[in-house]
Amino acid sequence: MSLPLTPEAYQPLLNTPFALHLDGGAIRTLQLVTVRSGIDDEVQLSFSLHFLAEGEKLEQGIYRLNHAALGEIDLFLVPVQKRKIGILYEAVFNLLRDETP
Repeated sequence: MSLPLTPEAYQPLLNTPFALHLDGGAIRTLQLVTVRSGIDDEVQLSFSLHFLAEGEKLEQGIYRLNHAALGEIDLFLVPVQKRKIGILYEAVFNLLRDETP
């Protein structure tokens, strides 16, 4: 399955779990808590996803995630905030649109 590249594709997945695969076979559960739209014009489309996870903070990097409805995806995640209930991670998408003749 190809990675959906619109915020609307992720809206139905809000508040559902994603399995994050770590080296050594360990798995952490992340919850998709926010889908935030950014720029959407003739030049570019941008949006971000926020995930919440319990446990120790992961370093920023590319992680393989799995979702029952979406399948397997690789996302660059950055820890952006420590909360009482876990760490908030962000994945940002910035897509340039094709120029139309």
